[in-house]
Amino acid sequence: MEPSRLALERLRDPKRGAVEALASLLVEEALSTPLREVAHPRWMASQLAATLEAATGEGTRAWMRERMAAERARWSQDRRSLRRWLPAELEPSLRKVVGRPWSPDPDMVLRIIDQAVVRDLVADILTDSLTRFSKRLRSLDKSVLGGIGGAAARKAVQRGRGLFGQMVGDIAPGAEGLMGAMAEEFEASLHRRVTEFVGRSVQDTLGRIARHLADPSHAEAYGEVRLAVLDVLLDTPIAELTAEADKLDPEELVGMILDSVRGFVTSPDFLDTAEARIAALMEQVGDGTLGAWLDEVGLREVWQSSSVELLGERLGAVVRTEAFERWWGELFEA
Repeated sequence: MEPSRLALERLRDPKRGAVEALASLLVEEALSTPLREVAHPRWMASQLAATLEAATGEGTRAWMRERMAAERARWSQDRRSLRRWLPAELEPSLRKVVGRPWSPDPDMVLRIIDQAVVRDLVADILTDSLTRFSKRLRSLDKSVLGGIGGAAARKAVQRGRGLFGQMVGDIAPGAEGLMGAMAEEFEASLHRRVTEFVGRSVQDTLGRIARHLADPSHAEAYGEVRLAVLDVLLDTPIAELTAEADKLDPEELVGMILDSVRGFVTSPDFLDTAEARIAALMEQVGDGTLGAWLDEVGLREVWQSSSVELLGERLGAVVRTEAFERWWGELFEA
């Protein structure tokens, strides 16, 4: 048998393990090569740009629209709750994360909530509460104070005797008129006074809300609130959650994200900026290798064995092709 044919047969023989040995050599070389020598930063930046441009192109957009439409149709018919869909092993960890006590900085919270729509909401609540309270006072005036100033006084006259009864009879009409005038004046100035009070109180109310949210003594309580929100979401049918997500027009949101990424990638200084950042990262790594990093995190053995297995399978398939056999034979030609 010709030497080239003999070598090829030995390479293809699974019992000899030649392909697996070659795969092991390749993986070991990759693990021991300093990362800075794997590729030049400029080349890596150009590959990143090419990948992102392809990922944000019209072909990718069309594929994403089709997938989103298909998934929307599927999820919109799913009456399972999100809790039933979520793997049971994930929920305990998710609840720990969501319910974890947290006390944010009050100034940061105030900057977040101090927005026009929130100020309008607080102002509406304060205005409504004060207006309702004033109406209750007006009702109280008619039912109680009016009785004291009017009807009650007239009854006192009817019941009264002597000097006291006569005195009450003399002041009753005046008391009733005084109460009526006071009520009219109060009602006339109510809107102006409420507006002034609300204008002064909105900012103070927002500050109190921020301090309440950031108070460490309330951290566990707000953790329970977040867990309650999580439970509502988990117990909601997937079809209803899909309907809510549709209100956000997810296709448009994805399109906006892709437009932003594409605009960033196609900017004139992208390659130079990406190259500089990659070079800086490589400089920090120095002569470090992927193998050294995997050793630090305790994953080298698992990663290396699985990589050798996968690469060995692919190499084994390659060496059995006719194309590889022709290439192999050409190596031995004079």
